[in-house]
Amino acid sequence: MTDVHSGSRTADSGPQSYPEAVRLDDPGLVRAWTQGATAALRRERGAIDRVNVFPVADADTGTNLYLTLREGDRAVAAAPADATGPQLLATLARAALLGARGNSGVILSEWLRGLAVAARRGGTAADL
Repeated sequence: MTDVHSGSRTADSGPQSYPEAVRLDDPGLVRAWTQGATAALRRERGAIDRVNVFPVADADTGTNLYLTLREGDRAVAAAPADATGPQLLATLARAALLGARGNSGVILSEWLRGLAVAARRGGTAADL
C-alpha cells in the first residue's frame, strides 16, 4: 500500500485514518482521484479478473470495473473547468451508470452515486 501523504510503500495494516477529512467538494481532488483510480484499475484488472470466481467464474470483473470507471473518467475530463466537486462526482456517477459493464460496473456506479450524494450534502470522505 502507498501512503497518500508521503508516497512511500507501507505494510497493509488495514484501514488508515488521516489527520484531516478528505473534502468531496474539491474539484481538483475529484479529477485526480478519478484519473488515478482509472489508471489503477487499468493496471490491476488482470489480477482482479484472475480471482473472479463468484457469483460466476467468468473472469471479467476487473475488466468490467475498469471499463465502467473509464467512461466516468472520460466524462469528468470533458466537464467544464469550473465544475465543482459535487458536480464532477454526479457526472462521474451518471457516466459510469450509462457505461456500466456487468453487475460489478452497476454496483460501482451506485457506489459513485453515493459519493455524489454525500458531496452534494457537504460531506467528507470520513462521513461515508
